[in-house]
Amino acid sequence: MTDQSARFVSASARRLQVTRNGRSILRIAGVPKPVVLEDTREKQPLPLFANHPNWIAGERRKSLKTGDYTVEEMEATLCLERKSLADTVVCAVT
Repeated sequence: MTDQSARFVSASARRLQVTRNGRSILRIAGVPKPVVLEDTREKQPLPLFANHPNWIAGERRKSLKTGDYTVEEMEATLCLERKSLADTVVCAVT
């Protein structure tokens, strides 16, 4: 069995930066770090804030209509559905 941690890039110690002409776009525009919303039905939630505190302002559990994760105030635009390989195969077949 393959070590699962080898599949992911470790988090940066720096805050996520988006730059244009050498200047931070996020800082100039005053864009805050996102708050991740995690579905209340998620049994083993990913430790997103614990692993990425420089990129994410925090996490909140909330009953989501679709998906397992989203970003606060982007619920209608963005969602992430987390599936195991077995779950994916079952969904693809049916």
